[in-house]
Amino acid sequence: MTVDAPRLEPDQTRTRLAGRGWLGTTLALAGAVLSFLGWYGVSGTATVGEQLPYLASASIPGAALIVAAAIVLARESGQRTEHRTDALIAELHSLLVQETAASATTRLAEPTVPSGALVVVPGGGRYHRAMCALVVGKSGVEEIDAAAAGEQHLLACPVCEPDKPAA
Repeated sequence: MTVDAPRLEPDQTRTRLAGRGWLGTTLALAGAVLSFLGWYGVSGTATVGEQLPYLASASIPGAALIVAAAIVLARESGQRTEHRTDALIAELHSLLVQETAASATTRLAEPTVPSGALVVVPGGGRYHRAMCALVVGKSGVEEIDAAAAGEQHLLACPVCEPDKPAA
């Protein structure tokens, strides 16, 4: 059973997200201009009755545009992050399912020593059974007899627990 990589949106996503970025920026600038004009108009009047038209026509719509810009930019940022996450997941998936040449040869390699034999990895301080998970697939594994393991003062592997050599 093969698992397919998640499907990504077409390359139009980047263009669409860039357009939303411009829209959000434009809304924010228009809102800032309207808010400034409303503040400037209100600051030149002394009575509340004269200030209300500036609030209604500039300051409140300017604040609404700034809020709308924040929503558009936040959504655009979230979608950009989601798109980037999908791309990273697809890349990770392709790396996990791709088979390397080393794993293919390791899997296909037949053991070179009998399954009941004792083996040692060169430079190692422990001896193992031939089918021990710690040595299967390693290169340079050498067969050793129990007497040689005792003479070299090798320790028994705690994973496969081979028989102790006669001293």
